[in-house]
Amino acid sequence: MGVERDIVKMDDVKIDKVKYLLSQSKIFGHFMGKSLVDEGTGAPRRMTEAEEDAILLEAEASTDEVTRLNEQPANIEGKMRNYQVEGLNFLIGLYERGLNGILADEMGLGKTLQTISLLGFLRLHKKVNGMLFT
Repeated sequence: MGVERDIVKMDDVKIDKVKYLLSQSKIFGHFMGKSLVDEGTGAPRRMTEAEEDAILLEAEASTDEVTRLNEQPANIEGKMRNYQVEGLNFLIGLYERGLNGILADEMGLGKTLQTISLLGFLRLHKKVNGMLFT
């Protein structure tokens, strides 16, 4: 009984971490589209505090539609745990925002299954049948 309770508790912690990372990727995704080049000189410049605040407020108010899976893609045969599905949702969110990211966790927690599941999701739902070159 104690081991099962520990696994459930560990799953909850991992889910919380993934939710936090998803919120961060949404916020920082807005920075990617903003130009940080001075229009007069063409030189790089720092974002002002007002610009940062405006972006953060816009991110909080944003209602961007994001794909969210409650279970693993139908074309994946392995059984995914809840925290692995959350990791898959993290990867899908990054894909939909055009961002890069990594899964960095301890060995044996299913990063390979999550990555293969992302490819399965892309094939099944986004009709991506080959390499993703842009």
